[in-house]
This record gives sequence, C-alpha cells and structure tokens, in this order.
Amino acid sequence: MDKKEKNIVKRKPTPAESIIGVLFLLVIIVVGSVIMKLSVELMFVLGTLFVGFIGKRCGFTYKEIKKGMLDSVADNAEILVIMLGIGFLIGSWIYSGTVPCMIGWLANLISVKYVLVLSFLFCAIIAAIIGTSSATMGTIGVIMLGVATIQGVSPGIAAAAVICGSFLGQITSVVSDMVNWNSSITGNTTQSTVMLCLPAEAIGVIVSLVFFFIVGLRLDSAATPESVNQIKLLVDTVFISYKSSIIVLLPVIILFFMVIKKCDVIPTLFVSGIAALLVGMLYQGFSINDAFSVAYGGFNPEMLNLAEGTELMPEFQNLITRGGMMSMADFLISIPLMMAYVGTLSTIGAAQVISETFLKDVKRPGNAIAVNTISSLFLCAATGSVMAPGMLGSRMFTSVYEKAGISRRNMVTAFQFSCTNGVLLFPWCAVTMYAQSIVGIEAIQWIPYLTLVYVPIIVNIIFGYLGIGIIKLKDDKIAEPVSI
Repeated sequence: MDKKEKNIVKRKPTPAESIIGVLFLLVIIVVGSVIMKLSVELMFVLGTLFVGFIGKRCGFTYKEIKKGMLDSVADNAEILVIMLGIGFLIGSWIYSGTVPCMIGWLANLISVKYVLVLSFLFCAIIAAIIGTSSATMGTIGVIMLGVATIQGVSPGIAAAAVICGSFLGQITSVVSDMVNWNSSITGNTTQSTVMLCLPAEAIGVIVSLVFFFIVGLRLDSAATPESVNQIKLLVDTVFISYKSSIIVLLPVIILFFMVIKKCDVIPTLFVSGIAALLVGMLYQGFSINDAFSVAYGGFNPEMLNLAEGTELMPEFQNLITRGGMMSMADFLISIPLMMAYVGTLSTIGAAQVISETFLKDVKRPGNAIAVNTISSLFLCAATGSVMAPGMLGSRMFTSVYEKAGISRRNMVTAFQFSCTNGVLLFPWCAVTMYAQSIVGIEAIQWIPYLTLVYVPIIVNIIFGYLGIGIIKLKDDKIAEPVSI
C-alpha cells in the first residue's frame, strides 16, 4: 500500500473540480434542506464524501484527507463546549426564576413601542462589553425576546432585534473571538480591525435604531385593550409561578462579575448556571432532581409548585419550556460535520485554485473589496462556517489586493461583514442554526429583518469604490505575520 501511495502523483484540483466541489454542497442543501425540508446534517456528510472523492482523484491519500477533517473539527472544539454552557445557563436561569422574573419586571416597565429598539440597544451594549454574541443572546437576549413576544410583537422581528444587537460585539469589541481571528489572518491589530469596520458598522447601527423604533411605533398604534389585558395576565402568571426578589438576580450578578474580571467564557457560563440552580433549590423550592433534569434537558412547567388545578397560559408555558444542554444537540451534531467538509475542501486546495483562475483580472480597489465580500458570502453558504471563509479567502485575495494597490489589511472589513455577520443569512450555516436554537424561532422568520447585517455589507462595498477608509499599499504601516 505504501509503494502505491508513493507512486501516486499529487496535483491541484482543476477549476471545474474546485467549483463543483463547492456547488455540489450548495445544490443538495437548497434542494434537500430548503425545498424538501430535510435535515441539513446528511447534506454535509454527502458533501464531504464528494470532495474527498475529488481529493482522491487528485492524488491525496485517505490519511491526508482524514487529517484535514480532524484538524478542522479540533480547531472548533471550544465552541461545542460553549454551546453546552449556553443551554445549561438558559435552563438554570429559568429554574431560578431569573429569566421569568426579569421578563415580568421589564414588561411592566417597557412600553411596546420601545421594546424593539431597547432590545437592540441592551443587547448591543452588553455584546460590546463582553464581546460574545452567544452569551449575550443566551442571557439578556432571551429576556428581551420574552418581553417583546408577551407584548404581542412578531417573534421574527423581535428575534431580529435581539440578534442584531448581540452580533454588534463581534464587530466592535476587541475581546471578540472573530475580531481576533480576522485580525490575525489579515495582518491587523484588534484595534485597527475595529477602526476599519467602525464607519460602515456605525451607519448600520443608526439604520437599525431607526428601523426598530419606527416598527415599534406602528406596533403601539395597533395595540388593543384585549392585547393589553393578555400581557397583564401573562405577567401575573409569572409572579404566581415564581417568587420574585433581588435574589433571582444573583446569577446575573455573578455572570457580569466574572466578565468584568475577564474570566474565560466557559467557566463563566457554568458558574453562573450552578449559582442559578442553587437559587432554584434554596429560594424557589425546586428539588435537586429537578436541578439535574433542568441542566440536561431544560425546564418543564410541571416542576412548578402550583396549587392543584392551576392552569397555565400556553404562551407562558412556551416561554419557560426551554434550555438544557440537550437543547443544543442539533447544533453539536452539525458543527463537526460542517468542519469536516471545510477541512476536506481546504486540504485539497480548492479555494486557492478558484482564486488563481477567476480573480487574476481584479485590479481596482472597489472591485477587489466587492468580489472579496461576495466570494466570502458564497464561501459561508458553501461551508456553513464563519471562520473557514476567512481562512480560505485570506489566501485567495492577498495577491488581488496587492494588484489593486491597496493593503491586504482591508480584507478584514469584508470578512467581518460578510463572514462574521453575513453568515446569519443562510439558514443551514452553523452560526445561524445556533442563533435559531437560542431564540427558538426559525431563521427564515428573522433573516429579512437583519438590518445590521445587510447595511454594513452594502456600505462597505460603496466605501471601497469611493476610497473611504481604504489603506493604500504604500501607506501600510503595520506588517504583522499571518497566523492561520
């Protein structure tokens, strides 16, 4: 076997093979997942097998392809543990009464006409401080989404306000994992990455604030006495079901204390969740058996200590029936399968071939940024990953930017807007599936309202053609090594 492998001549995949390897996955995802409503996981298995077959035709051994797959999966192992922590945290915060009570308090304080814009603002402020969309969505995002939905706001647009705000930190916070990742692959510092992205992102924030405020005003004018009474009834149900005092805020205080102390996100999530379980047992009166059930499978309304014959509103039951590590099961299965596909695609060098074949004539700065942005969106859709397109794209576009006379550092805006946030536009992608699992609302319902995704992408391309914020090659003062 070793002699046969030594005699195999390894070659790059042809342009046709490279494009087919990417298009094959897109086609089966659109047909199987979007049209036929089938599970997306098997699509990635088929896509990986297909790209692996192309790799074998090109002379790559099974061991090389397998190593590429496993390395890609290993690089994203941390996110899997974080997702378990988020599911654990949501379930435990409901168990302690933290989420329901905060929803009840805020629903009494916040008018429906301001709930969308405040959902966006609160999430944006927290995300900018802690630099993580996952923790923001799983904490204040879940609370604000609950406030909005019990006030009769469309779940899709309420989820969009929360998601837009939560993902602001991925662009503007120097402690964000994606700011650090895209800085490292484009030769930027984290500070320069934030500054390069800030003009287009600021316009996106302004548009989002105006959009969610105007929609909120229209919702307020459409409110009826019946809907107001329904909100009051739901809030009353919260406080009948849970004891409410400052004690239920203990898990929140612990979470933010650990964030301020710059503790790692994984212990932060689990320590706050354990504190919530203690509050649930010692203050709310739940059993230790319920605590273990909540941590694993999420909260169940049957755990509530209510008088016999008490009927709960369906809306309230939907509000508290969630969380637990098992709630992340679909996401935890999807991530390794997606990363296996990305690793295989990267190992055989398909992205490099696509760049060398189709990008050699791109020589204007505006065109370079536009093509980089569109290609990155395409790679997000094809790979289902938020990191892989930047890793592949940084190799594809370095020479393109240099030919256009601009610094490769400019790539970071395209990667941040089209990969970090643009990935949310594709329902089958890992980040989108994660967001969907957190908010409990199908992605197709909130994707149309993601103003903080659409606007910066468009504005960044326009800035590229106008030369706004562009670092020219001759003016580049930072020369950091690329670390991939």
